[in-house]
Amino acid sequence: MRYVMDRQYRGPYRIARFLPQDLMTLENSTTSSFIYYYPATTCTSSIVNNTVRHLKTSWPVFSPTVQSLSNSDIDSLPMSTQQQTYAFIYFTNVNLTCSSSVSLPDQVTYTLRMQENGVFNYRADKTVLEQSDYLWKTSPEQSCQDTGNTANYTGAFLGMQYFIDLAIIEYVTNASMNNLSNVRLNHFGCPAYYEDDLYSVYNFFIPIFISIIYTITFIMNVGYVVEERHNKVKEYFRIFGLNTWINNLVWVCRAMCIYLVLTALVTGLCLMRLPRSIYTVTYTDLYTNLFDIYPLYLGILMLLMLIWSVLYMVLAVYVERINPGNFGIALPWYYIFQPSYWKRQSKIDPKFDQNGTEITVLNRWIQETKSNTTPCVSINNLTKAITEQGRPP
Repeated sequence: MRYVMDRQYRGPYRIARFLPQDLMTLENSTTSSFIYYYPATTCTSSIVNNTVRHLKTSWPVFSPTVQSLSNSDIDSLPMSTQQQTYAFIYFTNVNLTCSSSVSLPDQVTYTLRMQENGVFNYRADKTVLEQSDYLWKTSPEQSCQDTGNTANYTGAFLGMQYFIDLAIIEYVTNASMNNLSNVRLNHFGCPAYYEDDLYSVYNFFIPIFISIIYTITFIMNVGYVVEERHNKVKEYFRIFGLNTWINNLVWVCRAMCIYLVLTALVTGLCLMRLPRSIYTVTYTDLYTNLFDIYPLYLGILMLLMLIWSVLYMVLAVYVERINPGNFGIALPWYYIFQPSYWKRQSKIDPKFDQNGTEITVLNRWIQETKSNTTPCVSINNLTKAITEQGRPP
């Protein structure tokens, strides 16, 4: 999947200097062909008609129907009417008795509402990105280059706003505003970024993939535990006087080797630089984040996994000491606080048999026999067959 969805470099994006009406897309159609305004006064009627005149100058094919509303609530109109609305202009501080430019306030304010069609929308509630979006989904640079957030502004809103402002100036000053090339807009631009769908769109796949990998090793370990219990390995350890921590240490080493290899493999696949990729990542990036507000690093998570593995091993040894099962002597739960548990005898007192011979460690666990005893049962030609797995046939 990393090869199919490799990181792609997206260069800086900036709209060239343009006139407000240059990027507008208008056509004469039955959809979005009405322009409504409120209030219905002589002033507002002249301003809106001049706005439409400028629109038709730049786009002759666009011929909307202009109507006034009896109230400022356009949502009260039927849904079919709203779907045919191109723009609604609400002059918020114009008096209902306004009949000339003298009656207009010094600063005319209005609200402009327009359609949202298809994948292009204004997303006013997304002006400030949520923290969860730029941490786990898309970066601010990618959101900046998303034309779905800006297409309606550059293709409709800015041009309509520009023509309304021209109409207001023309009505107040009584001067013709036929030159439509006096105002030009500059785009701030968006920086370059690397688009990584594996980390943004399909970010759920990575934890699932890692969980599946470690689930396989978990199933294998469960099988080993069942087999070990069936063979009573720890019980035989206690019978022969061996410490069970040796078996626990073997378990930890075997499991940790598998986990370290898998962790290194997954990390390498995530950070690997492919032949057609120009994005380079080093292991030092495991301990850095793009945003300081999120202090948890991937490297810290790996260290925590290692620390928890050691803690679980110590806990397993402690539980086994206080609950050894059928074989072994249970120690009290507070045995770790007893000095006698940690203080071992440096010298073991020697033991001697009946003849005065010292019993060594090698024959200490063999039952002593007397020289004057006669065996009661004698077995001849006794053999034992061992298979390759070390079990009797």
